[in-house]
Amino acid sequence: RERARQEADRYGPDPWIFVRELLQNSRDAGATAVRFTVEDGGGREVVRCTDDGEGMSFAHAKRYLFALYASSKETSRNQAGKFGVGFWSILRFEPDEIIIRCRTRAGESWGLRFDGTLEHAVTVPGLTQSGTEIIVARHGGDGRLEHRVYDAVWQSARYLHRRDNVREALPITINGRRANAEFALE
Repeated sequence: RERARQEADRYGPDPWIFVRELLQNSRDAGATAVRFTVEDGGGREVVRCTDDGEGMSFAHAKRYLFALYASSKETSRNQAGKFGVGFWSILRFEPDEIIIRCRTRAGESWGLRFDGTLEHAVTVPGLTQSGTEIIVARHGGDGRLEHRVYDAVWQSARYLHRRDNVREALPITINGRRANAEFALE
């Protein structure tokens, strides 16, 4: 965890950079839509990012997602991530809980819940449809979580396009509100 946090800190002081990294991973996985659901109340903040991409097998996650500096995208021209550290930017959020749920298009489904220290993990149900869901949660909150996530999407990804069609925007929503801008010159 400490080494992953050091890598996450290299992204700079913005704790919301993980939103961009989750979106890039969703796009790289061939998602046709990404949905953020945020909850801020009762002294708890929860950010849920769900995509309908290819999902990943547990073996793939073990080899690439859970290992620092390991990337399955190193030779891919149409994918953004290549260094194997972007996912760990979620540690900038200071979560006390991380849940990862997946289902591959071939049907393998799995899920894990980690505590904030990454020392303890338990299995949770996987997704019922193909894609990936990342949930990060922490204590605290000031009622502005939805605004902050929307702002992070708008700053970093409002022009993000689909991997399979560069002319088509990747639809991104935050609690149902669309966060895309048309890419056009004035």
